[in-house]
Amino acid sequence: RAEREAALLARLGADEAGPALVREAGPEFGLRGAIRRLLEGAGEEPRARLLVARVGLAWLGGFALFALLTADAGAAGFLGLGAAALPVLDLLRRRRRRRLRLETQLQGALEVMIISLRAGHALPRALRTAAVESEAPLTDELLRVAHEAELGRPLDEALLALGDRVPRAAALRTFITAVLVLRQTGGNLVEVLERVIDTLRAQTHYHRRLRALTAEGRASAFILAALPPVFVGATAFVDPQYIGRLLHPGLGHALLLASVGLYLAGLFWVRALTTPRS
Repeated sequence: RAEREAALLARLGADEAGPALVREAGPEFGLRGAIRRLLEGAGEEPRARLLVARVGLAWLGGFALFALLTADAGAAGFLGLGAAALPVLDLLRRRRRRRLRLETQLQGALEVMIISLRAGHALPRALRTAAVESEAPLTDELLRVAHEAELGRPLDEALLALGDRVPRAAALRTFITAVLVLRQTGGNLVEVLERVIDTLRAQTHYHRRLRALTAEGRASAFILAALPPVFVGATAFVDPQYIGRLLHPGLGHALLLASVGLYLAGLFWVRALTTPRS
C-alpha cells in the first residue's frame, strides 16, 4: 500500500506530506488564485509566474513594434497593453473550448459509471473506470478526483474542487450537485445518474437549437468585427500616406487611440448582444 500511495503522490506531484495536503487543500482567493484557476481551466500547470512572464513578453513585443511604427514611447506603451492581453485572451478561449469538450464527454462517462455501479463497484472506483474509458480532458479531471479520494480527501471536497476547476460547466455542475445531494440524503445513485443523463440530453438539444437560431446574428457580428481591420489594411495598401497620418505624434496618436478604444468597446457590445443567455 505504501508503494501505491507513493506512486499516486508522484503522479499528483506531491511530496511526503501529500495526504495531509490533499485533505487540507482549499480554494485560493485573490489575484493569484484567479490566475491559478484560469490556468487549470485551460489545462495547464497552475503556475502563476508562467502567465505573468507571458504577459510581460507580449507587452515588450507590442511596445517594441509600436515604438518602431509611432516613434512615441508613451503611445507604444499604451498600445502594448493590447498585446499584453493576448495571452490572457488565449487562455480564456482555450478554457472555454476545454469546458465545451468536457461537457460533451460527460454523458458517455456517466453511462460507463452506471454500468460500473451496477456491477457492484463503489463510486470512486466507478469514477476511475469512467476516466479510463473517456478521453482528455475529462479523463484528467476524473482521474484527479479518484486519486484525491484514494489519498484520503473526502469525495465531496474532491468533486467540489472539480467544479471550481471547470467553472460555468452546467452539465458538470448538474452531475456534482446530484451526487452530493444523494450522498447526504441517500437513495439509488444509478437512478439519479440516469435522470442526469436524460437532463443532459435535453440540455444538449436545447443548446444546439439555440445556436442554430442565433447563427445569423453571430455571422453578422463576425462580419462587422472584421470590417474595420480590412478597411484599414486596404487603405494602407492603396494610400499609405493617408493611414500614415495616424502614426504622427499629437492628433494622429489621439485619433488612433480613440479609434482602437471604440473598436474594442464595440466588439464587447456586439458579443454581448449575440451571446445567447441560456
